[in-house]
Amino acid sequence: KQIEVSKTYSMADWREDIKGVLRQAGGERKGTIFLFADTQIKDEAYLEDINGLLNAGEVPNLFASDERAQICEMVRGAAR
Repeated sequence: KQIEVSKTYSMADWREDIKGVLRQAGGERKGTIFLFADTQIKDEAYLEDINGLLNAGEVPNLFASDERAQICEMVRGAAR
């Protein structure tokens, strides 16, 4: 899936797209490439999220606790 930033693209859309990429890469164990051009930056918070992924391996407060539990279940089998 390619993220397409438009005039109506919001921070909520960004967060949902990042969640989808992380679920695909981790939960579904699919090879994933994340390409993001500087022309797609509508909000500085996008860079903060990418920085969190690169430096800490996570985006703070991205997933609710129930979503986190679901993802843990998805990857538990692969971890064994």
